[in-house]
Amino acid sequence: MGFEDHLDSIKGRLKEVTKGATIIFIGLALGRISAFATRLLLARFVGAEGYGLFSLAIAIFNIITVFSMIGFPIGIARFIAFYRAKEDIGKVSGTIFSSLKMTLPIGVTLTLLIIIFSQKISVLLFHEPKLSPILKVFALAIPFYMIAVVFISALRGFKAIKEKVLAEDIFGQITKLSFVLCFLFLGFGVKGAGYAYIIGSGVTLIVAFHYLNKTFPAFLRKSTKNESMMIALLTYSWPLFFADLINQIRVQIGTLLLGYFVTSSEVGIFNAAFPISQLLLLFLLSLNYIFMPTLTELLATHKMRDINRMYKIVAKWSFYLTFPCFLVIITFSKQILGVLFGSAYIDASLPLQILSLGFLTVVIVGSTGTLMVAAAKTKAYLIFELVGITNNIIFNLLFIPRWGITGA
Repeated sequence: MGFEDHLDSIKGRLKEVTKGATIIFIGLALGRISAFATRLLLARFVGAEGYGLFSLAIAIFNIITVFSMIGFPIGIARFIAFYRAKEDIGKVSGTIFSSLKMTLPIGVTLTLLIIIFSQKISVLLFHEPKLSPILKVFALAIPFYMIAVVFISALRGFKAIKEKVLAEDIFGQITKLSFVLCFLFLGFGVKGAGYAYIIGSGVTLIVAFHYLNKTFPAFLRKSTKNESMMIALLTYSWPLFFADLINQIRVQIGTLLLGYFVTSSEVGIFNAAFPISQLLLLFLLSLNYIFMPTLTELLATHKMRDINRMYKIVAKWSFYLTFPCFLVIITFSKQILGVLFGSAYIDASLPLQILSLGFLTVVIVGSTGTLMVAAAKTKAYLIFELVGITNNIIFNLLFIPRWGITGA
């Protein structure tokens, strides 16, 4: 390939990433705004204690869904992108069915276990008997959520970005927000948020299935199902399962350990700061979402120079777009918390500044993890995540008993 052809290839790929990332950014922004509005409603309607119980329930829900998916979301997107590049339609379809066959029984089993042991989890781990009925409601959303994740991951593999955004970030999140508002007015309290999650997950599932069938009609008719393919998917995905689990624990460990050491009201105050600081990941997540299947296609066709150039450009974009937002949050942390959550949550100002610095560091690291996953270096990615969670747990155990929400 000549220099001009190489340059045209880079420009074409960058245009594809930019277009996809723009759509994802809009979708993520709308989805995050809806999710954020849900938290604001709960924080103001049910108070810091009720909001703390919701935060604990969501933290447990997110960790359990990682167990249910056993690392398949990234694996599904990667395998579909890979087999599409090889034009093997049967294996593209087989990837979707194999994923459902292996994950659905796990999800149903974990749902039943959460319902059965919700009281013990609530009392023994978090000293909050009021958490038990909320956990039972959220557990019922798990099967709907995980099937929706399989379909959303498949859409990612097809680079059907607009369809993913509509299914998950618009229909799903807006449905949750609408029903949370409805159930709060009807007096359901925090349990109403659980009912809204069940309905929102069901809507996401239906819409994602519709778009997947429209994008790839052959998946219901033409499927290659064989044991070697399931083993290949498992072999690729098991390190991602542990990496996803570690990553989710790393994200939720502050909330979970606060639930053990302090009151649910303090958990609620901390969780005013946490979702605001997470907004700093918006640009990085948008770019990485489309970058991963694009990287996989480049690796499948051995275009290493294109990969190197694109990685550097995506890393720069992520940082340049995020840093101004970081400065705003650091400078106006008290004002932001006061306006959004109310004066009761201003004590989260310093935690918000510390968390924002941590998420800026994640942005600086950039798309390293995405590159590892696309290159099938899932064991290296697992080690990468292990180092992060080990440091996080140690520091939380040292700092939370001494400094409370600031230590988290």
